[in-house]
Amino acid sequence: MKTIIQILLLILAFVQSKITLASNSSLRVLIYNDHDSYVHHGRAYRTGWSLFSDAAKRAEITLELKEEPWLRATSLLKEGKVEVVFGALYNEKRNSWATFSAPVAIDNVFVYATKPHIGEKDFNLSSVGVIKGSLHETFANKLGFSQVYSSIHNKTIFRMLNADRLDFVIYSETVMSSYCKDKVQSNSLLKTCMYQTGQPLATLPIHALFRKNMVNDNRYKAINEQILLLYKTGAVKKLFEQNQYSEKDYNGYAWNMERWQQ
Repeated sequence: MKTIIQILLLILAFVQSKITLASNSSLRVLIYNDHDSYVHHGRAYRTGWSLFSDAAKRAEITLELKEEPWLRATSLLKEGKVEVVFGALYNEKRNSWATFSAPVAIDNVFVYATKPHIGEKDFNLSSVGVIKGSLHETFANKLGFSQVYSSIHNKTIFRMLNADRLDFVIYSETVMSSYCKDKVQSNSLLKTCMYQTGQPLATLPIHALFRKNMVNDNRYKAINEQILLLYKTGAVKKLFEQNQYSEKDYNGYAWNMERWQQ
């Protein structure tokens, strides 16, 4: 009888170890709505996704993907219902409820005008569209626009643009490239579709957001180790070159990577 119990306990321990191993070798990751479009048209999103997914593959971690609107994705992460949200620009406030991966790309945030002849002088008389709860909404409120329209869906903002209900939007180059993809047949999408106003509001690293309590999780550590290895061996620099980043852009990424390691 004792022997049978011992055998059953061994079998149970073996099954549990298999379950734990399977759980620890996968991650539930929320990605942008229309993910494939962003990969195809947005160099920052494409670069970041290529690096992050390659690092996960090298770490033998399976990514279980689901598309969600940004605000819902971050809410689910805060509630602990998912493990990772991909594609976050760095924002210090997010440190209180999330853990940032190593940077995987950089992206510029601009105010974009719908017409070439309007600019900063017109902000106080103009409307602007932003994603609700985003860093861009914070910028919009600080810049003094007369009307700030926010939505959790990019498609809502895009419909307002198409209906000429907005004068400006605040977005990263990645999102604007996705919007402009069907507007012109040119490699210079943003020069003939939407018009960058002034200098970038920010040039920020892109990360994957992990749950706050995952800082010591082996999966978090393994993916970051692979990103760092790819960076140190020059693979990341080559990836930036392939996606038409300048040397200055890559140096900005490298500065953020070194800072992240401190």
